[in-house]
Amino acid sequence: MAKAGVFRIFFLLLLFFGCDFGGSSNASGNHGTAPEVHFSSPLAGSEFHTMSSNGSISLVTPEESYTLSTAFRWKRDTAIWLSFRFFGFTVAKAYLTPNTLEFYEKKEGSYYRGDYALTRRYLGIPLHFEQVQRILIGQSLHDFDEKDYKVMRDSIGLFSLHRRTSFGDPSKVKYARLDSTFRPHHQRLVRSTPEGALSLEIFHRYGEEGDLQSVELLRKTDRGIFRVTIHYDQVDYDLNISMPYEVPADYRDVTRRLMQVP
Repeated sequence: MAKAGVFRIFFLLLLFFGCDFGGSSNASGNHGTAPEVHFSSPLAGSEFHTMSSNGSISLVTPEESYTLSTAFRWKRDTAIWLSFRFFGFTVAKAYLTPNTLEFYEKKEGSYYRGDYALTRRYLGIPLHFEQVQRILIGQSLHDFDEKDYKVMRDSIGLFSLHRRTSFGDPSKVKYARLDSTFRPHHQRLVRSTPEGALSLEIFHRYGEEGDLQSVELLRKTDRGIFRVTIHYDQVDYDLNISMPYEVPADYRDVTRRLMQVP
């Protein structure tokens, strides 16, 4: 895989996770007889502090597509570690904390070590660590309060939430579908920018026993559809995990070059 392909993977991930959507919102108010729409999935309510999984990640754009094997490790509110493999060989690693972003690729022996200013530099919008971890572990981007949403329940028991107004906090989800335990199945966000509307759709899929199996992020643009799908083959919780990340001494630092104005 070419160096450009490896960096393309990271930038596509930043394209999705870098949208200034989401954030936390505490629910409040008198709910009367309507369903209580507060996100409280088994994952959200659990006290687990680590999560690890092996799986794959697929990225599809109008021009290209990639599929890589991945190893994923997460420590609550602390760090996210990703290792990307191609035909069994590690081709890149990434390490994210609330304040730092690092990754390196082996093809050309280069690395980036900095902060989330990289997402603003390439996308014009910032990335938030909390958003990334909520998506990856199967949580909604924010808690839901029924005073902000019209709530309907369909024949198969899924709740549909439609935002009551297009005004107000732009970080709020416009539409969502939740199951009876309020786990997210589908979320849609729309945000107006000077360059036009940004939209993002997030799909979570679960197995028969309720385990998280995949996360899909979808964006439709004038250029076509951009899709990132993360598959979890097996998920383990609260194991003692390590996050080995060390850039080889002879690798070239491209941080400044990536941050330069073209």
